[in-house]
Amino acid sequence: MISAGKCLSSVSRVNPAPEWIDNRMWFEVAALSSLEKFDGLIDSVRSNVSAWKEIYDCLDPHNAELPDQWNSKLNSFQKLCVLRCFRADKVPDGVLNYVIEQVGTKFVEPPPFDLLSCFKDSNVLSPLVFVLSKGSDPTKAFNDFAVKQKMDRKVRMLSLGQGQGPKAVKMIEEATQKGNWVLLQNCHLFISWLQELERICENLSPDSVHKDFRLWLTSMPCKEFPSSVLQSSVKMTNEPPKGKLTISG
Repeated sequence: MISAGKCLSSVSRVNPAPEWIDNRMWFEVAALSSLEKFDGLIDSVRSNVSAWKEIYDCLDPHNAELPDQWNSKLNSFQKLCVLRCFRADKVPDGVLNYVIEQVGTKFVEPPPFDLLSCFKDSNVLSPLVFVLSKGSDPTKAFNDFAVKQKMDRKVRMLSLGQGQGPKAVKMIEEATQKGNWVLLQNCHLFISWLQELERICENLSPDSVHKDFRLWLTSMPCKEFPSSVLQSSVKMTNEPPKGKLTISG
């Protein structure tokens, strides 16, 4: 963490552009300037305000070259410290760049769902549950998999919400007889219907359900999701920064 607690003498130097360099930024520039590798940074900002303002205004400052000698003088991690001073909002993007540089893209790009192995672990009695994380959407991966399995014409999809309960029940009942796949999206948005979902799953019987039937569900983590459904399901999740696929029966 950058802290200016021991650098107050540096801050006595007048802020050259208080209209865009706020107190936090100026204190943090001073803190870095107290370190050997950043010696002279605060003087650079004062003497070349316009160039540093370009970093501040830049749409992608994590990819921009630093003014004066700083771009060649600092290593990637040190540049992150400077980015933290001027554009703290872009530090996550800078960290992604740093991780890619140091260890490779596989640590920041989640792999696609391995739906085939998940599907092989499922049966007519075990739903397949996509546990959603912020920004994730498995719909495309699901549709692509349905095409590969030649089930795309037998997929029935419904986004759950108030009033969609009867439609979902009818869709599942029909699918169990015709061997369709049912994808019920965003279960967490229809908490009041989840008990009905639990009842439906408990009443499924291999003797009365078409062998091709599968129930697919998507939901953000929520405490109201029926534990019995989770226990009998195949669960999948894709989470940044390194996508991790989790399968359990």
